[in-house]
Amino acid sequence: MFAAMQGFLSTLIPEKFGHTDIVRSMFVEDFLFINWYPKVEVLMSKHPLCLHHELALLVIDDSKGTFGGSMYHYGLAGSILSELLLLGFLSVTDEKEKIVSVMLEKPTGDPILDEVVVKISASSKPRGLQHWVGEVAGMKDLAHRIAGQLCELGILERVEGKILWLFTRRTWPELDGSYENAIRQRMADAMFTENQKIDERTSVLIALASSSSVLNSNFAPVELRQHDVRIKEISKGKLLAAGATQDAIVAVQAAMMAVMVATTAASTASMAAST
Repeated sequence: MFAAMQGFLSTLIPEKFGHTDIVRSMFVEDFLFINWYPKVEVLMSKHPLCLHHELALLVIDDSKGTFGGSMYHYGLAGSILSELLLLGFLSVTDEKEKIVSVMLEKPTGDPILDEVVVKISASSKPRGLQHWVGEVAGMKDLAHRIAGQLCELGILERVEGKILWLFTRRTWPELDGSYENAIRQRMADAMFTENQKIDERTSVLIALASSSSVLNSNFAPVELRQHDVRIKEISKGKLLAAGATQDAIVAVQAAMMAVMVATTAASTASMAAST
């Protein structure tokens, strides 16, 4: 059934848009799909983008198409690991070491997620979340690969220019703002409406956005201050039902923060040594 639907979608989406990659990169077997592509009505997920795509849209400046901040790659790494945890491809064991284990060794439907699963599966020894946050964050062209997937979906536009006539610079200005608007609205409803029921994915996205310091660039600071307590509760997973997924997501946030702190400390030490 899944293979047949994937093949059918490939015939609907124009070849020039790389239809095979579009379908493969976003398909998850148990999701329902509708209105997947402009001018094409098919079945589509309630959450049509993966967490790393959603976070990337929040990180990228809508008009300039540039990535904001210096730590966004750790946020993208955390979002990829979170996505795999939510989908059941990974699990976290050992309360102290937070060891990551592969639970499903089959295609995820997204080439970036697949690469991470293979990387973890091929590790010579069990490693913790902090290690994998750093490894995934360091994957070559990670941010641009994610932006490229969004470009294939018609959400972003790829623009290349030269710096000093020598170096190529890629930017990704927004073409279709409806996806990001829907993401922001979903997050705003969760953060700014007391007693609002929060789904697992939205809670994780808010936690990732908070850890990546992108909330202030996407929401009014005054509203963030007014609802600071609730946002912190969401970010710590306190408003989710207790369970293995909640524990794993909280562990991802802790690992992200640890890697960021270590990186900042190393950079500070390097600057101090050079003066």
